[in-house]
Amino acid sequence: KEKYSAMPVTNDTLNLINLTDARLEMLEAERYYQLFENVGPAGLVSDTFRCSEIPAITKATSYMSASMNHFYAFTVLVDRMLADYKDIRPILGVDSERMNFYRSDLEYLSDQIKSNKISVKTYCGVAI
Repeated sequence: KEKYSAMPVTNDTLNLINLTDARLEMLEAERYYQLFENVGPAGLVSDTFRCSEIPAITKATSYMSASMNHFYAFTVLVDRMLADYKDIRPILGVDSERMNFYRSDLEYLSDQIKSNKISVKTYCGVAI
């Protein structure tokens, strides 16, 4: 990225920088998702969760939120490139040809974050 930042500013240079940034966001989203997965079942509220599991639930919720934030940052960067530079569309793909990463099931994460926060607050009286 630093190499391209020092080059004259052109559409190609901006695309390379944005593509690098998008890839970094993608990797960070995946890293935080894997950290969330590593917390295991104790990081998710269920019908039988215990308030003693709050540290694991808090950690998992934090990782899920970070993963989603990086995913959204990725989509903003890529969508901006697709909107601003039509010549990059065949490379990145549009509509049904979009990268598989766009098809990530983040609705599940969003629902789980809400469930974790509401359940812990309701049953344990703690805001996470």
